[in-house]
Amino acid sequence: MRNPSHSEGDSRHYSSHGNARIDDRELREGNPPCAEGSFHPKSSSVPAYRPVRHYTTAPVEQNVHAIKPHTGHYTDEVSHGSSRRSLSAHATAASESLPRRDPERNTIRESSSQQIRLLEAELEKARRENHTKDNEIKLLKRHLSNAQTENNHYRRKDTHSQELLDTQRQELQGTRAFLNMFDSYSGGEIIEMLNTLNAEIFQAAAAITDMTERARRDGGSHRRSDDTSVVEVGRTLGDEVGELLQGIEIGGESVAIVQAALQTSLNIAANCICRSWSKEGSVGKALNDVYVQIRAQQDQALVSGIWKSLTRAQSKRHVYKDHGVLAQVVEGLQVILVVAKLWPCGGSESEGLISSMIFKKVTIILGLLARLDEAMNERITSTDMMLYVPALGLPFNAQIMEDESGGESSSGTVLLVAEMGLMRVDKDSLGGAKRTVLLKPKVFLRESFVKQETTKAVVSEVQRQE
Repeated sequence: MRNPSHSEGDSRHYSSHGNARIDDRELREGNPPCAEGSFHPKSSSVPAYRPVRHYTTAPVEQNVHAIKPHTGHYTDEVSHGSSRRSLSAHATAASESLPRRDPERNTIRESSSQQIRLLEAELEKARRENHTKDNEIKLLKRHLSNAQTENNHYRRKDTHSQELLDTQRQELQGTRAFLNMFDSYSGGEIIEMLNTLNAEIFQAAAAITDMTERARRDGGSHRRSDDTSVVEVGRTLGDEVGELLQGIEIGGESVAIVQAALQTSLNIAANCICRSWSKEGSVGKALNDVYVQIRAQQDQALVSGIWKSLTRAQSKRHVYKDHGVLAQVVEGLQVILVVAKLWPCGGSESEGLISSMIFKKVTIILGLLARLDEAMNERITSTDMMLYVPALGLPFNAQIMEDESGGESSSGTVLLVAEMGLMRVDKDSLGGAKRTVLLKPKVFLRESFVKQETTKAVVSEVQRQE
């Protein structure tokens, strides 16, 4: 179509694309059209042309061809009309394609919304479950705290109950011991233990006498008798015994008085230790007075016996392990040997040997005495048992004593004690003490030693006169 705004003489042709016009004169002269985007002017009188590019929004199904540059004049209306047709075609195509894609988008949107709602529902459900679990955990924590508190309470209560149980068990054991009517030892067993102790005392006295006499015969020097030793012997054994010890002759039979004096000293010491309640004299006397009162007031001897057993078990626990007690017994033997002029001088070898032997013998004797003391005063509660050592100077009584010489004397005076006896003390119907001798003590009578000394004096006088 020809643009009426141009003259007829100006013949310009449109290309097959309808986007650019080509001058006929250029065709006649054989000049080819310029390439897209470039321009070669024929003459300088024609102004340069800058091609105009048109852009459309995607999607665009038809490409709009660029306007080829050319020389000459052209009509803007034709160009604008072509552009409007192209844009209209694109708009029509886009409008036709939109209806077909909206259902798909709506479906995807609805599916996504539905999935979101499902996920939100699951999230809300998980939150509710989590909240429920938190509440359960808090509840369990409260239960655990209550259980721990209750456990601690019962634990403290159990500890207190255990302490009460231990206390009641101890009380029950004490009551059981208190109510025990059976003695742990019989009278025969006590007598057997006492005979063993007497035999050990006899052997110790004989060994000491033999060793000191042999040392004196061998020419060893002896310690001179002093007034202190004589007084100590007279206080323990009597003045008559002290005089007999001072007048003995070494190597003669008169040394028998030394062995008898040593036996008596050990017997007296053993009896004093066994009767004592404590190593403290004042404490022992007070405890003994209390026991006498209890025994007098109680009808049953079991009560006083149990009290004595429990008390002595505590008060005499350390008596036999006290070195002071051991030293006191050894000193009593030493003064007898000094008065008899049988103790070696100080610092000599014989003195060391004799002292060592005496300590060993006395230690054995105290061990046997401790066992006998426990059996008599702690293991026997139905009655009282005690050692019986007659006092020196008492008249001889054949019913409760035995003559060591083997004679059947019915009279005489007790000079020394060879072996200890055993006596049982019960409460009679009148509330007094009933004494029964279970084992008679063996004694040395003064008359026997006087006869021996008189006979020896007569023999000595006869030998002197001859």
